[in-house]
Formats: sequence, C-alpha cells, structure tokens
Amino acid sequence: MKFYPFCLLAFALAVSSCRTDENVLPVGQFPDDGRIHFTIGTAPLTRVTTGDDFKTVFDEGDEIGLFVVSHSVDAEMKLLPSGNYVDNRKLRFSAGQWTLEGEPIYYPDDMVLDFYAYYPYSKDVDPTAIVYDATQSVYDLMSARTTDVEASPTPVQLLFQHKLALVEVIIKDRGSSVTMQHVIPTATLDLSAPEQEEMTLGDEETRTDFVFPVHDYKRAIFRAYLPAQSIAEGELLQIGSGTQTPKYAVEAYQLTAGMAKRYTISTKILDIDRMPNCYMVLPGGTVDIPVKKAYEVWRQESYLAIAKPDLTGDLTAELLWMDTDGLVPSGGVTLLKNETDIEQSVVHVTTAAGKSGNATIIVKIGGTIRWTWHIWVTDYDPDNGGKTYEYDNNMDGTTDFVFMDRNLGALGTTPANPLTTGCYYQGARFNPFPGPADLNSESPAFRKLYSHGMTPQVNNSKTVVDPASSSEADSWAAQAASIQYAVTNPLHFIKSKNSEPYSWTLTSNDSKYEDITGSFWPNVAKHPGKTLHDPCPEGWMLPVWKNNLSPWSPLTPGVWNKDTNDYYWPAYGYYMITGRVHFNKGHFTDVGKIGALYAGEPTGPKTRALLLEPGNWLNPDNNYSRGSALPVRCVRE
Repeated sequence: MKFYPFCLLAFALAVSSCRTDENVLPVGQFPDDGRIHFTIGTAPLTRVTTGDDFKTVFDEGDEIGLFVVSHSVDAEMKLLPSGNYVDNRKLRFSAGQWTLEGEPIYYPDDMVLDFYAYYPYSKDVDPTAIVYDATQSVYDLMSARTTDVEASPTPVQLLFQHKLALVEVIIKDRGSSVTMQHVIPTATLDLSAPEQEEMTLGDEETRTDFVFPVHDYKRAIFRAYLPAQSIAEGELLQIGSGTQTPKYAVEAYQLTAGMAKRYTISTKILDIDRMPNCYMVLPGGTVDIPVKKAYEVWRQESYLAIAKPDLTGDLTAELLWMDTDGLVPSGGVTLLKNETDIEQSVVHVTTAAGKSGNATIIVKIGGTIRWTWHIWVTDYDPDNGGKTYEYDNNMDGTTDFVFMDRNLGALGTTPANPLTTGCYYQGARFNPFPGPADLNSESPAFRKLYSHGMTPQVNNSKTVVDPASSSEADSWAAQAASIQYAVTNPLHFIKSKNSEPYSWTLTSNDSKYEDITGSFWPNVAKHPGKTLHDPCPEGWMLPVWKNNLSPWSPLTPGVWNKDTNDYYWPAYGYYMITGRVHFNKGHFTDVGKIGALYAGEPTGPKTRALLLEPGNWLNPDNNYSRGSALPVRCVRE
C-alpha cells in the first residue's frame, strides 16, 4: 500500500486498470453470465496536520481477502468464522489489474449477498476477529462491506475504509529512531460488527513504548499504523540520535480510524557541550543560568539516561556553598520560571558588591540535584584586558595556547596565598571543591564553606556497585552509577582504592573495562573542543596536547622561588606548589611538596598533567590518576 493521489481500482475476474489522475470509478461492459464483478477503491485518510494530504492506492502485489454471505431477501445471515458462501478468497493486484485466484464467483439463485473484504490478506483468518498488532507487523488495516446485493451485471462496489490511524514523525535535523510512550498497539477487527464497533482496542495492560518503523531513512520519516485510542497529554516522543535520546511532550489528542497525524520535530539537540559549567561574574554583578542543560544532560547522555530519571518534578534552585561569607547574599538565588515551558527557566544569581570568591549553584528536579554550576566572582576578566599568557609549545613562532594567568577559581596570583590556589577538581568531574585553608602545613583543611558550614563530604564506597560483592564492578553500568552519584552529590569527594588505577570509577586495570570518563574532558583523539564536563567558563577550556606536545612544553626548570615555594616565568606566569586532594584519603596532602595541574588529555584511566616539585624539577608531560583532585588552568578555545 502506498500513498498517492486518490484513485479507485477495479477488477472483473481479471481486468481493469487504475487511474491515478481522476477520482472516478472505472466503467465497462460486463457480460450478464451470472459472474460477480467488482469495483474496488479506498477512502482517503482524513488529514489533521499541515502538509500534503495522505491518500492511498493499492500497490503492486497487494492482496485482499473476500468473504461472502448468502441469504434470502427477507432473512438475515451472520458472517461466520467459516462455512460462508465464500470464505477468504484472495484477490491480488498485479500489473495494474486485480486477479481473483481460483474459479469465478457466481450469484446463487434467488438469494442476495453480503460482501465483506479486508486488507491485507491472511491465509488463516477469522473474519469476526482479525487481530492487529503494531509491534509485530505494521500495515494499513482496511475493510470494505456491501450488503443485500441482488444478482446484476453491475459491478459490486467495495470501498475500503481505514481502520487505523496513521501517525507520521518527520525529524528535521537528525535522528535514527522514534519511540512513543504508553501506546496500546493491538486491536481486533470484526468485519460484520456495526461500523462504530468494528474495532476492539487491546487491554490497558498491553500499553508499551512503541518503536516506529522507518519509512524513509534518508529523510528521517517514521510511520506507524496505530489503533484508535486516546493519547494523554504529556506522553512523550523519544527521538534516538546516537547515544542521545531527547524527549518531546505531545498534546492530548484522540487517534481515530482513518486519521493521518503528522509530527514534524526539530531535533536540533541543544549543544550542551557548549553550555558552560562555570560563570565568571564581577563583584556585585549578576548572571542568568539557563536550566535547560540540567534536563538535557539526563536525556542525551547515556550514562545518565540509563537511570530513567523523572524530569517532571518540581524545579528548584539554591546556593550549595560559597567560600566567602556573604558572597551570594540571602535571596541572591532566584528561579525565574517560564510558565509555558519550565525547561526554559533561568536561575538569576546576584553577588555582593566588594566581595570575591567562589560559589556553587544547584538545580533540583523533583528534589534531586541534577546539575551544578560554579560561580567565580572576580574582577579578573581575561576577555577584556585581564592578563593572559601566550604559549608556543613547539617553538615555531606560532601561538598555540592562550592561558589565563591564574588557576580556575583563584582570587589573584600572589605567591604563598591560599586564595591563589583556586578550586580543585577530581579528574573528569566538572564540579569544584574549595582549595586549602592555608599553605603552612602539608595536610591543611579545606577552606571553610558558608551557607552549609561544612567541608566536602567523602563518599567511602568506591562505586555504587560495591566492588567487594560484584565481579562486574567496573562494567559500563557500574561506572554509569558512579557518575550518576557524582552528578547528584557534587560535594562528595569519591574515594579510590589505594591501588592502581586510583580512579573514582574503576577499581582495576583490567583491559576489558574502558573508563567511560576518558571523554569527559577535552582530548585530541576524540573531542578536542569544549566538552560537557569541562569546568572552564564560556570561551575557555582545559588544554589538550598539540603538535604531539604538552601545552607546558616551553616551561623549563630554573625559576623556582624557595621563599614562596612557587615557579615563575616572566613569559608564562606563576605556578604554585599547593598539593592535591589524596585519591584514597579525601583530604589535602603534599602541600609544599608537589604542584600539579590537570590538562584535559586522558591516558587510559589517568589524565595528563603538569607536575612541579621544589628544587627546580618539573615534568610537563606527567600522567596523573583521576582519583585525585588538582587545580586546573584554562586556555582560550
């Protein structure tokens, strides 16, 4: 069956052609020899959408099943599952003609006939209970009925009516699959029942997430024939696009037999990689944060979407922490709700005049934290005259990187000042942890946090799946669970096992497990640009390797300042030896002994980094475990 301009089709034992240019019945002279002749056509689908009309004709090879009941003029005879005057004779459309298989059908003497036909033909079928299941085979179920026909050379007209609704989804941009939630895919057709009772919808228990068949893959057109039913408001069309599966709520509507319903959906999927996780704000300034990212990441990212999150709950926003008292004043976080589309809401953040520092804002959906944003309140503006440094990492005279002059979250560049350490990040995570409270001890406390009066919490279990009880602790699903935990618990530093690979998602170096966080930060091989989990502000990103060299390749020993325990290059700025958050202990260690900065470049379960030690020793191409937390320094995109 195809969609074409409307036409009617005919057969007389084996003749008549289709005319696609006129809405007429074919005519002809038929011999008056008692044989039954027919004209066959289809009623048009009712268009309920914009665009072209949906109209149908029979296609080459289509087959119809025919039942005929005979009875006297004054009597009635029900259509039976079998034993009728004609039982399930096949008619086949080929080369523009209909052919009745087998012997001709003749009018019986002194009897009238009731004709029941259906499409498509099935060998073993009960005409009173033709079962349709859209999950098994999808076709345009149709039926025709003409009753009380007396013997005549005039052809019997069989006009087929559509018994299902056609639902079409056109994806304008990209998409490989379409799923509609909570669909009843089954129905039963009784050819003899009153027209309004012909179809019996399947039970409510049969509702399922129905996957649409592909109609035209190149044009991303998907079509399904579905039984008449009510579709509740807010039921979702889920569009598959690689690992991304955005969902689109539909309006409440009633599918009716013969309806053609079209959805044209733009899957210009929100580029969540481009939406920053950090916003730089001048003291006393404000910023509006779109919450759309909090929804889309849980739809588009497979390791989050696997949790099947409920994104229909109440939307709230709040301050999680700030490392300067009063940085975000009371009432400084306001959710500006879009009443038409809640996902288009924004979080309005106001900062206090004359104060600098760091804060994190969280968005909750249904009471669960779904995303976190870092607010870096500083008068440093690298996009408008703030100091930056140009790095030519292969010394060919071309600038390869433009670095900020300080770590992300730092409040200045003065050596030996804990405020200049900036924030710390577990490898591949985007949410910041505060820096050390002081630089006078090897293991200082975290800087005090306000609003909650607490320091980062430590999750004592390695993964959500306990590695001690599961042989698949490092499986994709187990890692996904750990990532979900990290996103919904941004103040939890996740401890690693005290052994290789020192990772917050992996417990072993078994090669059969791939660390799925390897693509969370920028990397030359797969994602050289800004990524979803990149912690840097808009227009900035973590550095990656270039020219097959570290971005810090120009740095050489010889400029270590023993008094302030930092390195300084006039052409490249300050780098301080401020330690790390230990992967297994969850607290600061090695302050004054090592200084390290993550790049965005993964190497297996580790990440490349700049490593500094006192006494004129440095390694610009070090591999560092992702279980630790280190500062980072951003480069211009």
